[in-house]
Amino acid sequence: MQSVGDTITVLYVNDDPDLLELLVRGLERENERLTVRTALSADEGIEAVRNGDVDCVLSDYHMPERTGVALLRDVRAVDASLPFIMFTETGSEVAASEAISAGVTDYIIQEPIGSQHALVARKVVSHVERRRMERSAARADERLHELAQTSNDVLWTFSADWGGNSCSSTPHTRTSSVNPPRRSVPIRAPFWTWYTTTTATE
Repeated sequence: MQSVGDTITVLYVNDDPDLLELLVRGLERENERLTVRTALSADEGIEAVRNGDVDCVLSDYHMPERTGVALLRDVRAVDASLPFIMFTETGSEVAASEAISAGVTDYIIQEPIGSQHALVARKVVSHVERRRMERSAARADERLHELAQTSNDVLWTFSADWGGNSCSSTPHTRTSSVNPPRRSVPIRAPFWTWYTTTTATE
């Protein structure tokens, strides 16, 4: 899994080839971390998502045969947390409501005047980095509990602001002492450092 700071692969889905080319150039020029792949239909888009290696989907709403919301529903069936940004000319309440109900990550209305490449690039990077940090946090949480199951030590975790710390303790089985019950508090912070302090005595 890529970490924060790595290349971000964006899939842009739009049936207008001219808009595809324009946005690809604009986003990649705006942020060198962004690599933009394209699809001309919702069917092409979901196939690209199923093939993997996509960090964020950027999609138009109005497309032939199937809308961007239909694509969003398909994407959510494959990956419930993949960032999906609706980037469309329509600002209707119906379209926005459908997108929100389907689990859209963000909704950007295209402006008729001026470039929005900087805004879209910031949104993409922000949502992708948040997802990567959450996944990294989940993996660290899993590793922490694995360590707790095999360690004689108490493991503490701290959030970046030292606010939400937690503790997990699981001593090895001993023949000369009574094992205290395991105590664990769920981790709620996205950033951690941890250290171990020996608590058991022979």
